[in-house]
Amino acid sequence: MKKLLCLVLIIFLGYNLKAQATSGKVPISITYSENGQAFIKSTSYDNEIATTRGFSEVYKNGEKLYTLNRSFDLYKNAKFRLVLSNDGSTIIYFTNHKNYEGDDFNNVTIYKHGKLVESYSTSEFTNCNYSNEDCGLMYTKSQIERIATLKSGIPDNEKEIFLKNNFLLVNNGFIYLVDQRKQVIKYDIEQLKVIKLFDFDGIFDFLKDFSPPQSNIEYFDYYNDKYIALSDVKEIKSNKTIAKGIANLSKLKYIDYDDKYYKASNKIDLEGYLVRGGTFEVEKLVIDTTVFDRELILGYLQNTHFDIDGMIPKEVDRLFINSFFGRFRPKSITKSRDLIKERRALRLENYRRDILLDSINGIYIPKNIYEANVALDNFLSFHAKKQVLEKENQWMLNSHMGGLGMTIKYRWHINEGSRLSYYFNKRDIYDRDEISGILIMQYINWLNGDKESYKIWEEENPMIK
Repeated sequence: MKKLLCLVLIIFLGYNLKAQATSGKVPISITYSENGQAFIKSTSYDNEIATTRGFSEVYKNGEKLYTLNRSFDLYKNAKFRLVLSNDGSTIIYFTNHKNYEGDDFNNVTIYKHGKLVESYSTSEFTNCNYSNEDCGLMYTKSQIERIATLKSGIPDNEKEIFLKNNFLLVNNGFIYLVDQRKQVIKYDIEQLKVIKLFDFDGIFDFLKDFSPPQSNIEYFDYYNDKYIALSDVKEIKSNKTIAKGIANLSKLKYIDYDDKYYKASNKIDLEGYLVRGGTFEVEKLVIDTTVFDRELILGYLQNTHFDIDGMIPKEVDRLFINSFFGRFRPKSITKSRDLIKERRALRLENYRRDILLDSINGIYIPKNIYEANVALDNFLSFHAKKQVLEKENQWMLNSHMGGLGMTIKYRWHINEGSRLSYYFNKRDIYDRDEISGILIMQYINWLNGDKESYKIWEEENPMIK
């Protein structure tokens, strides 16, 4: 149903330096129409910020009009806004985040009578050019500007104070959205179209008496005072965990990460809904079908009742869960050893092949730092480059929590081996974090105007003969 924009939940290529975020608190919100006669109640089933997993109900004058099989996640002090028309027929959801592919996950989604009718990216809705403008759907004061304000001791002016919470306003059937450029997009809720763009400073006096949509946001505890790992959920009848049940079906041994023969193991990517009553609804099951019987495992998960006592919060009847830990390997030590040898040989074969390729999976692989700088310049947005320069701590760019470092490692196959990683290997540099860190620092120099920095680095780090 939902496809990640990339394997590691990075949305950097979507012009942000953030990883997919989670929270221990799950939102339930109520948003009112401008006239107060209609409202939408939205409830989420998961702790990811933000997805469509959940449901929403629209009411008018105390009567339910319809239900949508999706949530519109709202969080206090975050860039999410929801607008409901006065008659309850139209829902417009705005988010600065775009973590998944598909029309339902765009930056602006518009529903009419519960059906998606329009979907826009930030650039489509605001007519912003990512290559040379700082594009963002909803205005946020930049980190550099915030730091400068704090250091100066001079408080924000009236307009900046206003924009902290009033970047989206509703008045007389129109939405006024202030984007990152401080352009105001006027949108007609009834006609479902952009009317005009204005400069914020020029119409501030006109806007300052308008109000944002009224939303009341509450949260429930995702973990319900108990951490849930899907692999540890137990069958009611046998008291076996799901992991042990799958191991028995597959005639394999379930192991932890410290198992001596872990490299001979296979993982299962499983996620879905624990439902009150003890059933499990599978949303995704990714397995190696040469090792596992997919239909057998699906049948087991769909036809077994599990002990979920105390796991599901009272506010919902189901909870999305995707934390499946541990792996599976052959029970035989001999088979495990043989499998490790086979995989080592295959990795070596792939490495020798990949370090000679100029592209992998359709993505061009730079052959040196200079080409990496050029490639980063081409595929990063204006906003992403600005974020790179604003980061005071390079670790935040190169951490395992996401960001540019993770993007570099996965996009250019630094972990598995590529001609770019081999460029560093020939200089006795093998650590993947060190490699991505060097590339980040060289690109920062590049952005700051030093286009020759890589040459000095190459002189100081010659190839080993």
